[in-house]
Parts: sequence; C-alpha cells; structure tokens
Amino acid sequence: MKEKNLILLGRIDSGKTTLCEMLNNRDFDRSYSENGITIHVENIYNYEKSSSRVFFFNNVDDANLIKIKSLNNAICLFVINCKDDDILSQIDTYLLPFCNKTSYPLTARYIVLNKSSTDSYDGGKNIEQVKQIINSKSDFITRYNVNDIFLTSCRRSDGLIFEQGSVGIHELRTRINSDLKAIEKDYEENEVIKVLNTMSIKLCELVAKNPMILLSIEWRELERIIATVLEGLGFCVVLTPASKDGGKDVIANCIIKNRLHTYYVEIKHWNNNKVGMKYVTNFIEVNLTDNTDGGLFISSSGYTKEVYNSLSTISRQKVRLANDTKIVSLCKQFVKRKEGIWNPTTLLPIVLFEEII
Repeated sequence: MKEKNLILLGRIDSGKTTLCEMLNNRDFDRSYSENGITIHVENIYNYEKSSSRVFFFNNVDDANLIKIKSLNNAICLFVINCKDDDILSQIDTYLLPFCNKTSYPLTARYIVLNKSSTDSYDGGKNIEQVKQIINSKSDFITRYNVNDIFLTSCRRSDGLIFEQGSVGIHELRTRINSDLKAIEKDYEENEVIKVLNTMSIKLCELVAKNPMILLSIEWRELERIIATVLEGLGFCVVLTPASKDGGKDVIANCIIKNRLHTYYVEIKHWNNNKVGMKYVTNFIEVNLTDNTDGGLFISSSGYTKEVYNSLSTISRQKVRLANDTKIVSLCKQFVKRKEGIWNPTTLLPIVLFEEII
C-alpha cells in the first residue's frame, strides 16, 4: 500500500491538535511529528491496513517547506483559528507558498476554519472575515488553489471523548477518507500527467524552433503548452477543465508587492475561422465579473474585421488580444529560461502582455 500523509499547518493556537485527534479517533494512526520530528507513534487505528502518518507544522519557514515538499501522497489542512482577528492575513501567510501545485504536488489541500462554534465569535472583525470567506468560497478556492473550505469546531470534554456538538468533523473526515482511497487509484493518472507535461515541454521546444508546428497541434495540447510556458516563466498556473471552464482556459497568478495578482488567459486554436467580437466580449465580461487584474485572449487564427475595428474600445478594458506571434514568443522565452540563458528583467504581467495586438 502507498504511504499516506496528513499535514496540518497552522499556528499553535489554531486547534489543529484537537482537530487531528478527532479525525484520528476514527480512521488514522496516531503517528505524528511536530515540525517534521516524530515525537509520538501509537498505532491504534489503521486505514485500510496501512499507516497514515500525521505531521504538524506551526509555520512556513524554509526547513518546514522542504520537509512538506518531501512528503508524497500528502493531504494538507491549512488550519485557521476563527477567533483570530487576522484570518485573511493568515491565509495569505500559510497558503501563498503553496499556490504552485507543481512545486508542492500535494494530493489535496483544504482551508479549515476551526473553532467556529458560535460562542467563539466576539463581534470583532473576525466574524466578518469568516463570512467573507464562506460567502466567496469559490473565489477563495480558485485564488489559493485549494480543493475546498471547511468550517469546523471540535468540542473535547475528556481525553479523546468528543461531544456530539462538534461541527464539520464528519464532512471533513469523509472528504479526507475519499482522498486517501483515491491515492491508491491515481498512480496511473499521475503517470499520464507526467507524460503530458513532458510532451508539452517538447512541443514548446518544437514551436520555438519552427512556428509552423502550431498547425499540427490540437487545441487542448495548445492550452497545456501555454500553461506549461507560463508556469516555467514564474506564474502559479491553473489549467482549467476542457469543458465548463468558466470562460478561461488558464489562470495565472503571481505575487507583486505582497499582493496576489490574478490573470485569465483564453486560447482559441481554430484552423480557418477567425475569432469574432462575441467571444472577445464574453471574455471581457468574465474578467470584469471575477475582478481579475487582467486578461489575455490568444487566437492562433487571428480576428475578424469587427474585432480589429473595436480595438480602441477593447483597449479601455483589462483585456488584451494576441495572435500566434505571442504563442511563439512565449515558447522561445520558455526555452531560453529552461536553458538558463534568459531571465525576465521585468515584472511577470509585463512579460504576459508583451507583443499584443
């Protein structure tokens, strides 16, 4: 059976130990370590006859990040104390280093808003921050590259005896159990992803050498290429699903002056037809609705006259247009960066919006 690891990351007062004990009470071994050093091993419960190790980390210093990066098949819970006044800043502190899923290939990652019982709220700004997170759940999931957000509260009366009033534990445990089962099944899928990533890198190199290669590339392959390129240049990237992608193919995040900036990229790779104004307008609306920092629309086949006639209007929006020249340029920059002969001297957004129409 594959090794399975549960990581709980949060401040000392976040309640992560009690939370873990509640989860361990059913499905996990009580093996755990404090900041990567094993201090207690007591195999009481087994999950499908295999050990599930638990690690506690109080901060995100370099040593802990290295340790977390070394853990395979790991599920990470970012545990936040709802009583704290700086919930949003904590989320930034603990989650921003993990935005890049390639750098930290965790099986799943969840924000856990702990100590959420009603008597924990004191009327301070913390309750407003909790409401903001819950009411904008999908935005937070996208922005911080997490799988879900849970509201929990563990009420312990004595030892490992927990009151029935504990909140959100069953839902969280159910999700984690599902993730652990999936670990046993996703090895082949991960191998496929590795092959696809290798293929995307190779196609980037081919396009950089010969732009005519674009004609032989399928639309989904091109989306993967753009995602690979932007990640290689320094963005934290999310490649959206092939269908029902919400009007964007790639989400590119980067941190500038301690603020997370989000950019949408839409890619149309049609053989003959040019992109019309309807598609550009829809993309503008998606960026305005989601309040992004900007959007890049790339069409390898160009645009209709209507679009070109509307460039002055489009330019007043946060969206910029590009064609196949931009694709080739990005591929060349990626290859140079990969070979160590080029490093961006300007901010990433400037790199993203260079050579536009």
